[in-house]
Amino acid sequence: MNLPESPSVTSLHRATSCRTPQAAPQSGKPRLAAKMRRAGGFTLVEVSLAMAVASFALLPLMALLPEGLSTVRYSATETALGAMLGKVRSELNQSSFDTLSQTLPSETTPWYFDEAGIRVDAGATQKHYFVVSAEVDVPNIPATPAGFENSAKRVRLKMSYPAFADVKFRRTQEVALLSARQTSKGAGN
Repeated sequence: MNLPESPSVTSLHRATSCRTPQAAPQSGKPRLAAKMRRAGGFTLVEVSLAMAVASFALLPLMALLPEGLSTVRYSATETALGAMLGKVRSELNQSSFDTLSQTLPSETTPWYFDEAGIRVDAGATQKHYFVVSAEVDVPNIPATPAGFENSAKRVRLKMSYPAFADVKFRRTQEVALLSARQTSKGAGN
């Protein structure tokens, strides 16, 4: 059963059919470009400019990287040297003045420390980073009272690193400590 068309549907149909068709592009490429323009993405030029701006902003930061690493390395070395100095100082305080030369490290029997400043055994060569030796003598101070040489000692510490390098290529820091002990006078003095 066919229903008669209503006038409103017919006019709508005529209005849509009266439109002039748009000319279709000749190939698929322009249609693809039109779709990409409507997608709202970034163009290659915009992305390239953004990357150039970002690289110019990061360039000064990259130039600071070696200086920062050098500062960190220096700080770690200074911290380790301080720890080693503390270990030698505690040994100095606990030792008798008469046996200081045998108690502290020397050129022939040095102490070895790792990179953190922790003392390691002489046999653990893979952990050696710092080599510490000491020289004990009496300080030469003018106008000292008699018997001063028995109550004061100077300890010269020589801390060199890295231990695995040849001696002429090692960095060395030297520290002098003055240690004094009070001597008690005998009953007859």
